[in-house]
Amino acid sequence: MIEHINECAPTKKGATLSFMKLHIAQHLQDTLPRIYADMTVTGLYTPDAGPAGKRALRNTVLSLISKLDGGKQAAKQFAGADNMTQQLSALANLIRAGQGDETAGVRSGPSDHRHPAASISLRL
Repeated sequence: MIEHINECAPTKKGATLSFMKLHIAQHLQDTLPRIYADMTVTGLYTPDAGPAGKRALRNTVLSLISKLDGGKQAAKQFAGADNMTQQLSALANLIRAGQGDETAGVRSGPSDHRHPAASISLRL
């Protein structure tokens, strides 16, 4: 892995970052689902450091899981999201995995009745 990073031109840093994330995800593939589950925050939103840190770590772990499963866990998170933090993280990972459209079961725009005030409409 280090050889790949050393040979990478500055203009290819996105590809290098993607390569590193995939390598990390593959190395931690047995641990990631447990961490993802352990970082679930329930109850009302609070900006306190503990819950905020759990949400951030869970979203980071979701991005690594999405590298391995092509966005399957992100689609599940989006479908079951009860807040915008979960929705947006899941949607970002679905888009990165090439699954952020109607065929992936992602509803966006006015048809999303779970959060009508926070509906997401994207034109990519």
